Amino acid sequence: MQEGMLRIQEAAEFLGLSVNTLNGWRRDREGPPYFKVGSRVVYSVEDLRTWLASRRVVPVGAGTPVVGVPPGRAKGAAAAEERQAKEVAS
Repeated sequence: MQEGMLRIQEAAEFLGLSVNTLNGWRRDREGPPYFKVGSRVVYSVEDLRTWLASRRVVPVGAGTPVVGVPPGRAKGAAAAEERQAKEVAS
């Protein structure tokens, strides 16, 4: 096996997923990129890291301000209050 390449079991362990999940994603054309080498499927560690990083989620409450919403306020609550204020004003 070439350096930096992982077989399905190793890739699943790297991602903290089951082999069945990776198999299902490949079948459904989802998940991280992979290589077919003959009948063998292999994953690049670099591709797995890139794919994993692309799924990073930063919750709004984690220090990322949302423009127009006071700190500590939920975006949905602020929008609902704005709608109510417009209805009252009309």
